[in-house]
Amino acid sequence: MNDYPIEISEEQSTHQQMVEEFMRGANQAVPDKPCIPPNTVRELRARLVLEEALELIHALGFELFDEDAVGLCYKDGEIILKDIIDGCIDQRVIATGTLSACGIKDNNPQLLVDKNNLDKIKNGTLREDGKLIKPIGHRPPDWEKEIERQSKLR
Repeated sequence: MNDYPIEISEEQSTHQQMVEEFMRGANQAVPDKPCIPPNTVRELRARLVLEEALELIHALGFELFDEDAVGLCYKDGEIILKDIIDGCIDQRVIATGTLSACGIKDNNPQLLVDKNNLDKIKNGTLREDGKLIKPIGHRPPDWEKEIERQSKLR
């Protein structure tokens, strides 16, 4: 199934280490094993994801007009590259922090997703808007196996 072997050199990226330092400085819990965090932590992470997603959508020059259908409309105004960069990086920080709040180290999951995406190139089809659709029978990463592997670390 895969032509892209996964070799883990480190469990955690330097980026994740810095995000966790920030989280600890903000008195946010960073568990050392995979877990489901409490409701309050999950709500904070969800709010941060939504806030940053909306900021990036605006930076890209769009606004939401129908939350149920995820409709977008072009908004008038200047599109500023630095705002797009900021939005993308903020989303990356929030996503990495959410992994940390769940006690998940980021390197291997990222490699698994990257490899899985590259596998889609072989037999996937392009949707009209340019998104590559996975082929029939395509298998996603085995997250249960990865959670179990990370649970045994240390």
